[in-house]
Amino acid sequence: MDYLLVERHGKDDATGELTHKGEVQIDSLVDRVQTIVGITPDKTTIVSSMTQRARKSAEISAKRLGLIAQDVLFSEALFPDGETLSTNKAKELDALRTKYANSQLLVMVGHINVADHYPTHVLRELGATQFPGEIEKGQGVLIDIRKKTYQIVP
Repeated sequence: MDYLLVERHGKDDATGELTHKGEVQIDSLVDRVQTIVGITPDKTTIVSSMTQRARKSAEISAKRLGLIAQDVLFSEALFPDGETLSTNKAKELDALRTKYANSQLLVMVGHINVADHYPTHVLRELGATQFPGEIEKGQGVLIDIRKKTYQIVP
């Protein structure tokens, strides 16, 4: 895997549905990632939480990356289990990363605890010394696995 994108779902309303602003946020995020990475659909894997807002975010990401909604995979590992990232949750996410290691880009669409904490976990494993802070709705952390660096997008 060359890149890992940990994406936080876009802005949602009180019912948990993605808003128009949330859709625009995800579209902008993926557009920026495409510019940075120059990825191809056949080398991209998208795995999402099963919540409606994350599913919709993943579908938008898929469309922008040249995939279809049916290409999106789902995992309970991307559903929050508290305010921080538990050891068990980190292991579940590491297993997903290992499973899809042949992808050029692995996109994980989840929630605040995953977006805020999993990139730091991965970067620590890689031996990096700088880590991202809080990730807002509609943002993501793009990790360059080989260079051991990250960018917050968009």
